[in-house]
Amino acid sequence: MTVLEKIKAAYKAAYEKIVINGEETHVYFSENNGKTHMPTIDLLPLVTCHGRCRELCGKIEKGKALPPCYAAKMVNRFPSLMQHYAENTVLAIHKPEQYWQEVSNKMRVSRFMRLFGSGDMIINGYFENLCKALIDNPHCEIQGFTKCYEIVNRYIKEHGHLPKNLHLLFSGWYETLPINPYSLPESRVFDEVLPEGWLGCCGNCMECCCIGTGCWKAEKGEIVGLKKH
Repeated sequence: MTVLEKIKAAYKAAYEKIVINGEETHVYFSENNGKTHMPTIDLLPLVTCHGRCRELCGKIEKGKALPPCYAAKMVNRFPSLMQHYAENTVLAIHKPEQYWQEVSNKMRVSRFMRLFGSGDMIINGYFENLCKALIDNPHCEIQGFTKCYEIVNRYIKEHGHLPKNLHLLFSGWYETLPINPYSLPESRVFDEVLPEGWLGCCGNCMECCCIGTGCWKAEKGEIVGLKKH
């Protein structure tokens, strides 16, 4: 099975467990990630991402067993994570009231959180609900990346701005640049040497958010460089 087939099978199993069989399941927050050191909101990679991701970082190159997408590699390596992310995805789609209540509850007791160590916001209404939860919990700051540019741009057009406690970067992929009319900060991938003028990633989200640097501090028009991994 390809990793995409495994992801789809995990979603199907989670759907049967939660929706068909009615088993009690709760949102899983990754909290032991060696990079983030904070609760992370995760969904399944590829299937919750914009179609452009499947054509870019999600596409398996000739001679390779896995796509460049680090999240797809991660869930392929750790089936238990794939199961957790599949259950999160099913809850977000089919039990949104429960999902967002539990996400909001986690925000209520958290100072910092990370968004989308895996997955993205293509699910209908996901970003609007996320922003509402952030507005309801102004003390909780969240940082994340997205390739769903149109969804975010539409929200800004309708509301004027993003929640102040959301540190969101538009994710690029080498020469593929984000659709970014509001000049949100961007992240881009590099292979070896951080290009001049780009902000770097220290590899520890807690360190960056506490001292106010990197992704957590990036301003309009700035670029954060992430080494391909």
